[in-house]
Amino acid sequence: MNYFLLIFIIVLFFSFYLFLEFVKAKFDPNTVVTRKIAHVISGVGVVLLSPYVSKEEYLLATVVFIIIFSYSFYKKILRSIHIKENIGEILYPVSLFLFGVFLYNEPGLFRAGVLILALADTVSAVAGRKFSKESNYFKGALGFWMTAFVILQPTVGVLAGIVMAAILAYVEYVSIKGWDNLTVPAAFIVLTFFL
Repeated sequence: MNYFLLIFIIVLFFSFYLFLEFVKAKFDPNTVVTRKIAHVISGVGVVLLSPYVSKEEYLLATVVFIIIFSYSFYKKILRSIHIKENIGEILYPVSLFLFGVFLYNEPGLFRAGVLILALADTVSAVAGRKFSKESNYFKGALGFWMTAFVILQPTVGVLAGIVMAAILAYVEYVSIKGWDNLTVPAAFIVLTFFL
């Protein structure tokens, strides 16, 4: 295990979350905005850095962030990612951990799952809510499906991509209060067993 690399990656991601805290304190953007930025940067960062770390190093890093985010949630520390009565920021690294356990040795599926968690959820929020009080669930679900399909198609093919994206969009649609950060990845992992 390369402890130097592991510590570097943990410090790198933690520094990013501290930067989001600075942005939140200085400019006070809507927490949904900073949370979605965290979603995207975290997921893309995982995809970019995963080829350089072993499965064990990756799993250990996700456990560290599960602990950090859980503690922060209960102590109300990271205001840039916490939304009242929503544990999505805790479930996000839990899902990254599950992706690591089940899919780390399948890089294409692993990257696809992480990118769907990071990008499709964010596109759904932008398309469906536009960060306002008005919601359009159909636009959100369509945005999620289109993003998931684009991510899936190169790895699983057109037909499987269409079906998987539709199932995942439905799971995201029926999930509430941040639980989509766990239900969508869990559904993705289950669906990969049928490929």
